[in-house]
Amino acid sequence: TREFLSALDPSQRSRAVFLFEDDERLFWHYTPIERRGLPLVEMNQRQRQLAFDLLASGMANKGLVQAQAIIDHEMILGELERVARTIRWRRDTGRYFFSVFGDPSDKTPWSWRVDGHHLSLHLTIVDDQLLTTTPLFFGANPARVPHGPKKGLRILGASEDLARELMFSLDIQQKSKALISTTAPRDIITTNSRRVVMDSVEGLPASSLSSIQRKTLMRLIGEYLERMSTEVAS
Repeated sequence: TREFLSALDPSQRSRAVFLFEDDERLFWHYTPIERRGLPLVEMNQRQRQLAFDLLASGMANKGLVQAQAIIDHEMILGELERVARTIRWRRDTGRYFFSVFGDPSDKTPWSWRVDGHHLSLHLTIVDDQLLTTTPLFFGANPARVPHGPKKGLRILGASEDLARELMFSLDIQQKSKALISTTAPRDIITTNSRRVVMDSVEGLPASSLSSIQRKTLMRLIGEYLERMSTEVAS
């Protein structure tokens, strides 16, 4: 983080650095809206490399590969929308914003954030120890690339496949509890709320799963956790 910041000029630093107490630290979103921070498009080649080095420092290789693929996905989505004449946003791989909150040292709490369309990563460090890695959001649109050079690409396909495998393994009684609605929600149920609040607990408890089903569940959870380092995932 210090190396990345040292490569920025004063104007860039003023956009990239915030106080740890700044309310901006609690912001995150997964749609292509206007953001604060320093975007990749305003960095030179060396600065962009250091920015990706920073991204890599907080993730396992699996997570880094997915994150880079999500960024590259913007160009695929832009072309699909151009062909379909459904352009609503300017799709740009440079509109991923890097921010640092506080002083990256071992004396005071600090954090860094990468935020853009379908990618949001926050790491907070206290007493030289990684304290939290949330919010953490990976998305992909389209889920499967329908045509073009990347036809068939499914960045998050493993998650979808494991979820389907788990659902198809349920018997009628299990499925009646697990399937809480036959209609998919319009969006993520808790959207980008700073604090997740669920009105009630619904669904099928893991204690009601067979040993094979529980293994499938843990593999599904692993698809999310294993984006982070082995220590954090464990």
